[in-house]
Order: sequence, then structure tokens, then C-alpha cells
Amino acid sequence: AVVSTQSTGISCYALSQPYSFIESGGIKCLLEAIAMGGEYQETEVLCQVFMYIFNNVNTRNFVHLRNDVGFLVASLSDPYFILFEKKTENKKECDYVEEREIWLNGSKNAILSLCRTWPGLYTIQVVFKEMMSALTRPFPKIQRTVVNCIYDMLNL
Repeated sequence: AVVSTQSTGISCYALSQPYSFIESGGIKCLLEAIAMGGEYQETEVLCQVFMYIFNNVNTRNFVHLRNDVGFLVASLSDPYFILFEKKTENKKECDYVEEREIWLNGSKNAILSLCRTWPGLYTIQVVFKEMMSALTRPFPKIQRTVVNCIYDMLNL
């Protein structure tokens, strides 16, 4: 699989100049690229860059763990992130629904990528309770995604 040039640029910049990357708001861009990442390999590379920033003693204090990881799982844990398709002829609304589904899959891939490393398990446990609370909500698509994510994490 080929990693996109946007992901390559973000990861190269984050790894070569972490301070200027963080000062320019790169963590938000990195998290958005992770959440909207299409291919699993692309998401995995970006998650490893995020974990590098989090594990580095010099840059760790710039990462707000609950907020930043919460952003990654927001599509699974946020009760207002609902995958409703409105009955409208507006193409922009259809694009918005598609974008939310891409974000849902990107979040699932990010969680799986983070759970494959020990620091990632520590990172994801911060928001694991919110993710499990999604199973109690009446949204079958999100419930299915959480259950599939758990199955993939446990290799069932």
C-alpha cells in the first residue's frame, strides 16, 4: 500500500522538527489526518508519529491526552455524532454524511493501530469507557463499528 504525500509530509515534518510542528498547530492537523485517513497503513504511520510525540520526554507536555485521543474516538463516543441521512437533494449534505462515515472508519483504524503497541494501549485506555458507552446508545451503525473494532483488537 502507498502512503499519501500529505501523510508523508506531515510525518516528516513532525519527526524532523517537532517543536515547530507543535507550535504551528500540527497536532490538530495530525489528528485530523488520522481521523480522515483512508488506508489502514496510512493511519498506522500517522498514529506512530502521534505516539512518538507523546512518548518523547521533551514534547510530551504539548499533548493533551484526554482531548487529543478523545478527538480520535469522538465519532464512536460522542452522542451528537449521529450518522443520519437527511432527506435532501443537497449534494453537500450527502458529502457531509460520507465524510462522517470516513471519519468513523478512520477512528476505528486509529484505535486498532494504537492498541497494537503498549504506549498506545495506555493512551487508548483513557477514553475506553466513553467508547464502551457507545454500545448503550441506540445507534446501530456506531454499535456495529465498536463491536467490529473490539473483534479486530482481540483478533476474533
